[in-house]
Amino acid sequence: MRIRIPVSVSDPEAKVTMEPLCPPERHGGMIQDVCVNPSRVGRPYRYCYGNCIRGPRPCNSVNAVCRVDMTDGSVLMWSDSPNMIPAGPPTFLSRPGADPEDETDGVLLLDCLAADGRATFLVLDGRTFAEVARCVLPYRHVCTYNNAWMWDAAPAA
Repeated sequence: MRIRIPVSVSDPEAKVTMEPLCPPERHGGMIQDVCVNPSRVGRPYRYCYGNCIRGPRPCNSVNAVCRVDMTDGSVLMWSDSPNMIPAGPPTFLSRPGADPEDETDGVLLLDCLAADGRATFLVLDGRTFAEVARCVLPYRHVCTYNNAWMWDAAPAA
């Protein structure tokens, strides 16, 4: 949804408008932790990236990352659920020397939480969402922003 807030206070008829950009079923009905290519901050942009929901509802937690095309409403999605979920906001990093008008020329950096509680750092290609690199860290995540994996903490019998 794009929200437009008029900046003119002299027009008593000016109203806030909300413009749907993408049908909610394409991204699971929710996107959070949205980012854009840093070269587009403060300028018009075509794509936004964020955490979303893949799969049949009710999932009730983010389990995917998506790129939404603001011009045609299409969505590109990455998910490794139930093995791993996004644990923090995605970050887009432009390729050095990239054309600033190409909003997909770079990588998406993801901090993820594996089902066993281990932290995993992922690098996805900004155009295709193909995995470029994965680093499983030698420690466990317990909880981050909105997500937590709960594993059986009961001692073995």
